[in-house]
Amino acid sequence: MTKKLLKLSVISFLLIVSCTKEDAVQESNIIIDASQKEPLTAKEINAKIDEAIATKGSFNWNEASNHLLWSAAVRGENVITIGFGNSNKDIERAKSYSNADIQNDLLGLIMKYEGASLEKTLISADEYLNLIDVIISKQETIIALRNSKFIRYIEPGDYKYFEIKNAESRSDSSSGSGCGFDT
Repeated sequence: MTKKLLKLSVISFLLIVSCTKEDAVQESNIIIDASQKEPLTAKEINAKIDEAIATKGSFNWNEASNHLLWSAAVRGENVITIGFGNSNKDIERAKSYSNADIQNDLLGLIMKYEGASLEKTLISADEYLNLIDVIISKQETIIALRNSKFIRYIEPGDYKYFEIKNAESRSDSSSGSGCGFDT
């Protein structure tokens, strides 16, 4: 009797775990177009952001392509901020019953794709909000994360749009006579 109960418990556990893993992230073969294997330059990233602002009136990283998001991450020391939860309103850790499990699943996914340890992946986890800062260097990781139903948003955590814009303005306004902003 106890052997049957033990077998049934193990089988039930395996079914629950396998279904949970499938639900958490729909992994698929990630294929990246050859033209998107190299990250965009900071100037190209800013041009795409400016284009979105000019045409739509605003820019949102959730609407950006995987390549643009990854390129901005690369230009921002590979830092990515991830907001996660069971829904778009699942923001606070105190009100989220499964935030630790979701966070661990996402970190496991990142470590798998990045081939890195937790110490080299996780920068910080906010103690009040469902968000983490991580190091991601591969575009495949971004794509895999965006396929998860637990991702509220993914943004480059250290991309400096205005710093780059200001640097472009300074270099455009300087001249060879020493009269530009750089002097």
